[in-house]
Amino acid sequence: MSADSGGQVPKGLYREIADELRERTTKPAKHPSFVLFFIFAVLGLGALGIWLELYSYIYPESGKHSSQETDALRTAMLTFFPAVAGTAAMQLMWAESTKHFRSVAFAILGAFLVVALIISPARITNAPALVVGVIASVASLWVWWIANAKQADLLDKINPSAPTGGDDVDRELPGSLEGFQHEGTPTP
Repeated sequence: MSADSGGQVPKGLYREIADELRERTTKPAKHPSFVLFFIFAVLGLGALGIWLELYSYIYPESGKHSSQETDALRTAMLTFFPAVAGTAAMQLMWAESTKHFRSVAFAILGAFLVVALIISPARITNAPALVVGVIASVASLWVWWIANAKQADLLDKINPSAPTGGDDVDRELPGSLEGFQHEGTPTP
């Protein structure tokens, strides 16, 4: 949509963005291939650095306890969410044809950059940085989800002719009705 001749913003752009985000949030959950790819590839392999550091934090080597236990976990998280959100936002910028969707993607990219810059300095302690990092990581996963919600390679293809029995609805069906009796039908 574009602005009308009076320079006014068309009504409903915010509604259109909200509707699109709602659809992109819910629709992919109906596709097992999409959900499994998200769980194994994005959440599993994509966050492998976080999982490894979390394991090391939960099961430390004996005698290794220091105040810097969470430094590596913080670093892993700080490299995870900007990468996921940044690439997903960039994907939205290139994939979307309407300007207002590209603007939202640019705002998302900027917001994650600001969050990463805020929690990266050493003067911020690990605990609040990790809390913000977890929130930003979950948000970045949602951004990935909405950016890929219309990715045809991740969505299961549904055969539209399946309910009718196939592509040729005029073909003769196998089997017979011989011996089938129904009330009111004379028996041979």
